[in-house]
Amino acid sequence: MGVGLVFTLPGLVLAAAALQSFLALTNPRLRVMVSSAEVPLGASFDLAWAVSDAGRLRSLRVWLEGSESADAFNNEPPGGGHGSHATFATFPISEADRPGERGSARVSVPASTMHSFEASADANNKILWSIRFAGKSALLWGFWPATDVAYGITVLPVPVIPLSAEPSSVYVPGGALKGAVERIDGMLSISIAPAPGPDRDDGGPDPTGEFEVRLGWRTRGKGNTDQDVVATVKTGRDFWFRLPADGPYSFSGKLVSLVWAVEAERGSWPRKETVRQEFILSPTGREIELYR
Repeated sequence: MGVGLVFTLPGLVLAAAALQSFLALTNPRLRVMVSSAEVPLGASFDLAWAVSDAGRLRSLRVWLEGSESADAFNNEPPGGGHGSHATFATFPISEADRPGERGSARVSVPASTMHSFEASADANNKILWSIRFAGKSALLWGFWPATDVAYGITVLPVPVIPLSAEPSSVYVPGGALKGAVERIDGMLSISIAPAPGPDRDDGGPDPTGEFEVRLGWRTRGKGNTDQDVVATVKTGRDFWFRLPADGPYSFSGKLVSLVWAVEAERGSWPRKETVRQEFILSPTGREIELYR
């Protein structure tokens, strides 16, 4: 009696995937060197790389990549899963057929894009930058898995506010924040007038109570919200905040946006009064659009 082997299509697919995973372990290794892993917007850095067994590569492409990431644990983003990732910028660095064992380049980070952003170690929303290496194998007619390596870097914001700038101010009459603040050169100063009316026994807010005024930012988009209160002050009328010179910038992407605001609140329910004014914080006075 003969003995035969029967292979099913799913089994062949799994076997091929397992073989490719094994072959990937033997891919050429990349060693990456940078003059600095933290680079301000608009600045440049030196990049060098070394490839072991470079003769096994048919081509090697190198580029600088910016991406946004959003994690949603309570509301799944479209497409399923608990996270989304999108690339908003790619800047070519090098592309070569039959690359040599070593390469180098001077890399410039555009000044008009968004800096790295990660509110905390467990933040839901992030702006990430990396140097990407993609190499196509010269072996087995392309069946051999490609080399794909990412080296993370941190892109730093440039100061938003000149140190010599004079304070700018916006007057807010009647407790309602009116008028968008598009550019702030130093300090934000806002006055909140007491609510009108001599008699406030109708359940309305107490005009003599103190406001708690907060300066902060929050994210919007497909991920769970990240937020931070930068400063808080209690006052009956006038206040000012020194704005952070290093952001984070106001920006808008497909997955994540970041919005700055001043919020003022007094009283408690049902005698509670709240006002809010969003504004833009960036070197240009305009929101950073990731995909423009």
